[in-house]
Amino acid sequence: MHLDYQIHSNQTAFDRQHTKAFQRKYRNHAFQRPLPQRSATAFSWLYARIQSNPRPIILDSGCGKGMSSRFLAARYPNHWVVAVDQSAQRLQAFTGPRASNLLVVQDNCCDFWQQLASSDLEIAMHMLLYPNPYPKRQHEKRRWYAHPLFSQALHLSPLTILRSNWLDYLEQTAIVANQLGFHTSIQLHHTQPGEAITHFEQKYCQHQVPVYELRIVGL
Repeated sequence: MHLDYQIHSNQTAFDRQHTKAFQRKYRNHAFQRPLPQRSATAFSWLYARIQSNPRPIILDSGCGKGMSSRFLAARYPNHWVVAVDQSAQRLQAFTGPRASNLLVVQDNCCDFWQQLASSDLEIAMHMLLYPNPYPKRQHEKRRWYAHPLFSQALHLSPLTILRSNWLDYLEQTAIVANQLGFHTSIQLHHTQPGEAITHFEQKYCQHQVPVYELRIVGL
């Protein structure tokens, strides 16, 4: 059976001004989604845990089954790695022994980001690895670059890293990041077999699907 991991979209052309219009709109319309109590409880636990042993923080938003989170925890043993995903089913992959510097939170990223932005916790690096691209044109507002909280997400850390196999997605994200005052660079991400840090990346590498990395740096 042939597996096709390319992105297929009915949105084949993008307009820079259209992309920028999302964030211009959000400047005048505050995000008003109420914060669930379960989210506040989860963040309180996380905050207390980090405050008990302060160290730099790496945030892995939308961590899924946590392959990237485990990789980051091993690579940066002197950092906290905070893995966040809203799916209890995906987070079940974290059962069993894990690194002592790895903290796992079940929460919606939007709720989590808002609390993080209001706290005094400093994020050294923010990872957004292979977010759902929502390739259909009618679903564009679900993409992170078109989200009301994307500006807040970028301001969480001086370095945000996104990876995707859809170059258009990263290019539109870069346009918005530049609009918000960040410096960006996109390059082909070369991954050798055995070096993939997410399950998506592993599949793309095996099937020779190009993967791109966008780095967003605060000025």
